[in-house]
Amino acid sequence: MKRAPAFLLLATLAPAAGARSSGLGEATTLGELTRKAATIALASPAGSLSEGRALVFVEESWRGAPAGTFLEIGGLPPLAPGPHGLWLLYLAEGSRGLLPLGGERGAIPIDPFSDVHLVDHARGLLVLADLPGEDLFQHLAGGLESPSSRVGEDAAADLLRLPAGYARRIDGAFLAAAIEREQGPTSMRSSLLRLLGARGLAGDAPVVLREATSGPAEMLPLVGGIAREVPGATEGLAASLEGGAEETRLRIVRALAAAGDATATWALGRVVLSDSSPVVRIEALSALARPGGPVDGSILFHALATGNPGERTLAARAILLRGSPADLEALRALAGSVAEVGGVLREPGRAFIRTVRTRQ
Repeated sequence: MKRAPAFLLLATLAPAAGARSSGLGEATTLGELTRKAATIALASPAGSLSEGRALVFVEESWRGAPAGTFLEIGGLPPLAPGPHGLWLLYLAEGSRGLLPLGGERGAIPIDPFSDVHLVDHARGLLVLADLPGEDLFQHLAGGLESPSSRVGEDAAADLLRLPAGYARRIDGAFLAAAIEREQGPTSMRSSLLRLLGARGLAGDAPVVLREATSGPAEMLPLVGGIAREVPGATEGLAASLEGGAEETRLRIVRALAAAGDATATWALGRVVLSDSSPVVRIEALSALARPGGPVDGSILFHALATGNPGERTLAARAILLRGSPADLEALRALAGSVAEVGGVLREPGRAFIRTVRTRQ
């Protein structure tokens, strides 16, 4: 077989669906794999041995085993090598000899004739991964601009492991544009959003609002958590509840529910009191009916008095979990006259919660 030139070798980090993770550790990014691996090599399959073990030939050594030698590997995931019969292996010593780190993440199929950006990134990390300073930051920041989405994802994830001061040096407008370019709820979008949250800068609040109102709905819980880390973001979400379309208000309520801070709780209470849509009010009450900080009991009793049956049930659950001792007493007094209150108090486990809360 004709071998590809070494400088063209590429790791395409897209494991087959359902591949098992049988290797050591939880390394996921190229940086983590590089930091933890005792042996890094480009290898081709050379035969099967006993169950779960294989023989590979080292075509090019990046660390550890020299080129031109054979290695016996255990725990290889059920992945075919790349189209040219190659793997990039990140290996560590286990109880049964060499094993790939992170299962399929440490046994990467190689296509040596495409996307040289990824192999350049991986090679750069060989020198820089153990040096958490300026050179590593510059390499990772450059990776965010790579045409390879996998390089960008890896770079963003590794930047999160550096002190927060480094993340704050990345241009906010660049990050905002990079997030917007992602189509759908991708891993890259998630990594970039987490990087945005790690910055903790008030100037990033508009990006959080944009993601809450028009980003992928599947990522609203993540966006809400990030809003908690970005100064002014939760307040911006709360202010945007006024006058928006029902679907927009519903999305913001879901993000506020994930944020879970005092501002978010206050805003959810305002929704319960004044939103015209029962669907939005139900969503807000559902959030308040989960464990969290204290809630103004007058808001929940307002929902008990004016809401539909679903709202009354959720309001009763919220009072039971988050109301004051006086609220609990008032709730018990309504058990005989408000069917939903009696129903909630009879739900499995509610008596225990009521007893514990009363003793607090």
